Amino acid sequence: MNRDLIMQLAQRYDSFYLYDEAEIDRAVSRLQAAFPGIGFLYSVKNNPNPAVVRAVLGRGLGVDAASLAEVKAGVRCGLDQRMIQYSAPGKPQADLEAALELCTLVADSAGEADRIGQAARDRGMTAGVGLRINPDFSYAGPGGAASKFGIDQGLALASLAGWEAAGGLRVAGLHVHLRSQELDHRVLEGYYRRYMAMAEEFVQALGRPLEFMNMGSGIGIPYLPGDRPVDVAALGAAAAELAAALHQKYPQTRVYIETGRYAAGRAGVYAAKVLDVKQSHGKTFAVLCNTLNGMIRPCLEQLVLGSGGAAAPS
Repeated sequence: MNRDLIMQLAQRYDSFYLYDEAEIDRAVSRLQAAFPGIGFLYSVKNNPNPAVVRAVLGRGLGVDAASLAEVKAGVRCGLDQRMIQYSAPGKPQADLEAALELCTLVADSAGEADRIGQAARDRGMTAGVGLRINPDFSYAGPGGAASKFGIDQGLALASLAGWEAAGGLRVAGLHVHLRSQELDHRVLEGYYRRYMAMAEEFVQALGRPLEFMNMGSGIGIPYLPGDRPVDVAALGAAAAELAAALHQKYPQTRVYIETGRYAAGRAGVYAAKVLDVKQSHGKTFAVLCNTLNGMIRPCLEQLVLGSGGAAAPS
C-alpha cells in the first residue's frame, strides 16, 4: 500500500479505509488461474462498498448475497439472474418476492422453500431454486451436526418430490457453506470431495443433473504473524480435477466457490489518527479518532497515524 498516499489522505480525514484495486485484481486472478472450470461468487458481506463491489464484479465474478440490498448491488453491476445467489437465512417474505425475478433464491429451510414456491405460483411462474443443505458430514470429516443454517440433508432429499409436485419451484442447485477462514488446503479438498459425493445423491433422487453446485467458501487469508496463505495452486488443482470429472458426466452443471475474504480482505488498510496516549499498570493505550467497528476483521492491516506524521503498524 502506498504510504505517501495514506499520509496525504490523513491531512483531510481523521480515519479512513483505503483499498488497492490492483491487489483485488491480483487476488481474483490467482483464484481464476488456479481453478479452471469453476466460477466464483463474491461474498458481498465481506465488503459491500460500491467501489469494491464494482472492482470485484468487473472481473467476471457473480454475487453471493446475504440481503436484498446485496442482490440489487449485483443487478446494478449488470449481472443476470443466474450469477446472483441469495442464500441468507430468515429472508423476509417481501424480500423473497422482490428478489424472485432478480436472482437465484437459495432456500435455507423447508418452510422457506414452501414460501418461495407459493410466491412463484402466485405469479404464474416456476422458479429455479437452490437448496442450502446442512450435510451429513462436517467440514473436516464425516458426521453432521445441528445447524441454524440450511436444510438437513435427509429432510431435503425426502422433500424434493413434494416441492416440485406442488408447482412453482424447480430444484436447480445445491449450496453448502460450513465454515470460513481455512488456511489448510487439504481440509478444503476433503470438504469438496464430500460435497461432490453428497450432490450425486441429489442428482439420483431428482433423476436429472443439477444446474449448479455452490460449494461455499472457506478459503481464508492470513491474519497472524505465523499464518501461512492457502496453497491455492494445490487446492485449485484438486478442485479442477473434481470439476472435470463432474463435467464428463454432467457437462451443463456449473460449479461455484464463494470467495469469502480472499478477493478483497488483504487489499485494504484502515488508518486512524491517535488522539491521546496514556499509561495504565505498565501498559500503553493509544486512543484513536474512531470507534471499535473500524478495527473489525476482515480489514487485515491497520495503521496508526501519530501526531508526528509517521505511519506504523498498530
